[in-house]
Amino acid sequence: MTGERARIDAKVNKTYIIYEKNGKLVKEFPNGNIIPFNNDGES
Repeated sequence: MTGERARIDAKVNKTYIIYEKNGKLVKEFPNGNIIPFNNDGES
């Protein structure tokens, strides 16, 4: 339930969420795009 709420909030605020998927951090955008998250400030 928490993940779904985060997705809803991200969509309303036109931002993304970050979570772990298959042992890697990823960014998920409201349009469904998922990209790797690099912790060094670049993505």
